[in-house]
Parts: sequence; C-alpha cells; structure tokens
Amino acid sequence: MYKMVVSDFFGALINKEEAISLSTMLQLDKMRKKGVVFCITTDHSARIVSDYNRDFPFIDYIVAFNGSYVYDVNKKKAIYDKRLSAVEFKKIYKLFCKKDMCFYTLDNCNYIGKYRDDDYSEMVIDIDNFIERNKTAIYKIKVFFEEKKEATDAYKLLKENPKINCYLGEENKIFVIDIYNSINSKLLGVEKILTKKKFSLQDVLVVCVAASSCSLAKQAGCSYVMANGDKELRKVIKNVTGSNEEKGVEQVLKKYY
Repeated sequence: MYKMVVSDFFGALINKEEAISLSTMLQLDKMRKKGVVFCITTDHSARIVSDYNRDFPFIDYIVAFNGSYVYDVNKKKAIYDKRLSAVEFKKIYKLFCKKDMCFYTLDNCNYIGKYRDDDYSEMVIDIDNFIERNKTAIYKIKVFFEEKKEATDAYKLLKENPKINCYLGEENKIFVIDIYNSINSKLLGVEKILTKKKFSLQDVLVVCVAASSCSLAKQAGCSYVMANGDKELRKVIKNVTGSNEEKGVEQVLKKYY
C-alpha cells in the first residue's frame, strides 16, 4: 500500500462546478483512516485550497504555487517557503509592464489590466508602491497574451532565464505564462514532505493533470494521469484514469484503498 497520495487540485480533484463529490470525500476519509497521507499540489495559493478543507477536513499537506510554498495543514505551519527574488520580480514586471498581469502573494492575487483570477483578486492602483511593498513577497507572476505567437515568443525568452521556471497555457482562449522561482517544483515540494515523514518517492501514488506535475509523476512509485490531463503529460504517463467529471481521482483511490 502506498503511504502517501498526491493529487493535483483544479482539473483533477475539483470538477467543473469547482466542487468535490461527496463519494470522493468519503473515499479520501476511508483512505486517511488507514494512515495514508494525502497531499494536494497546485499552481494556486494554499489559502484557496484550504477553503475546501474547512467543513470536511481531508488534506494533510498542500504544495502550493507549484512547489514554492509547502503547508502542513494539521500543524498549521509552512515547512518550505521560497519566493521569486526581488530582482527577478522587477525584471519580469519591466519586461511585460504593458501586458495584463497578476502577482500572487501568500493570500492574494493582485492584478493590473482587464484580466484577473478569482484568488481573492485586488486591482493594483499604484504599481510602484505595490512593487516596493511586495518585492520580496511574490510567489508567482501570471502574464496574459491575446496572440499565440506573442505568448510563444515570450515563453522562449523566459526559458533562457535560469533563475525562473515558467509554464505556457491557455485559459478561455487567452494565452498565459505562469512564472516561479527556478528552484521550485512540485517534485521538490513533495520531497520536503517525504523527508519530514521519512518516506521515499516509491511510497507515493500520484494522480495528475498538469504539465507541472510531470517530473513528480515520472519519479513516484505509481502515477496516473487524468483523461482531461495535459497532452504532453499523457504521452509520458501510461496509467490513465477518468476525467475530473468522471471522478478520476476517486477511481484510482478505490483501486488501491
């Protein structure tokens, strides 16, 4: 039996209605009663994931911002915290200052322009003041593009910077680039938990949907990709479960627990 289960959140555990089915919650509860540790990985903040944990606690750890922040839910404390450097934050803003952008602190999404996320978003009125106050507090930057070529060119440029990790995606026909500190990854975040628990990667069962989960999925003891998962991820991970609308995470849990 795998000692720890790691699941992506939005697009995996969460369905299109932004909910988790009751049967999945009951299966998670059954699994955790057997002593299995459950960890969420996400490109979002720990706060937005924690909101789902209030009425029916089911999470032990949250690897947030793609590994930039790892939170022990039961002890209510961070066990890893690595943000974008102030230098890189300022460089990225200067490079894309004419684009719509979001800046993610631990508890908020702050945005400029017409695009925003739902993570407690607040519009930045005075960007210079915001940068000065938050230059060492940013975990993620999201940049929005309306043209695919422009987004692709920007992505190639960012990939040349060894001090950042970035991912190119599409949301509602808008192209977005998510930017993080290069040290961080979901794999590193999970490894921080494994060290604490004295587990190995072979003790981990992963259910993933996002391209950012690829390195973790390849090294875990067993991995499944959601039917609605990233197409490149589906080329690498051979075990496939149902989509998030088909309770794909629950299907895997029933198989093993």
